[in-house]
Amino acid sequence: MLKMSDNKIKNMMTILRRIEMKKKAISVGLGVLIVLAFGAKNVNAQEPPRVSGDWIQTQINTATQGSTVYVPPGLIYSITTTISMRPGVSLKKRVSVQGDAENVCILEMMNQGPVIKCLNIPSSYKATTIIEGFTIRHPVTNPPSGSGIECNNASPTIRNNTITGNKTDAQGGGIYCYNYSSPSITNNIIIKNTATML
Repeated sequence: MLKMSDNKIKNMMTILRRIEMKKKAISVGLGVLIVLAFGAKNVNAQEPPRVSGDWIQTQINTATQGSTVYVPPGLIYSITTTISMRPGVSLKKRVSVQGDAENVCILEMMNQGPVIKCLNIPSSYKATTIIEGFTIRHPVTNPPSGSGIECNNASPTIRNNTITGNKTDAQGGGIYCYNYSSPSITNNIIIKNTATML
């Protein structure tokens, strides 16, 4: 039987421990690389490109009753004048190709007033006057700014939107309904909106 001195045994144990530590370091390093490559969030992710959204009102104005104005996703639409809905005309985010449903479509007001205004839309047009699929926001801080959506004697359908970051020193930060308005409001995310008057 081969016998080894105590010093040789100690040296061998030290070498084995170092090898084991290197293996662990490599394993941890690989784990960090995997997380960085596949699991980490991009903290520097930018918002979508910004374009003018003033063409939307032109399309609404020329649309016939019962039709829909579709807005392509993946962009921020800068709105300089409030979008005014018409009875029987819907405004929706376009979802026509794979992946469109996941892309945001942001309507952002750059001046005073609400992002979207519904005026004198009877309940009989509720099923054909739809606002759907948008992120609606109004970051202007100088009061009075405006609501995300304002309904004045109007009863549209408002569904599947995110209404956030709307500020006003009047009433209704997110959605403001008055004067016999009775809209259908379903499946919306309405958060972080502020109004000075209640």
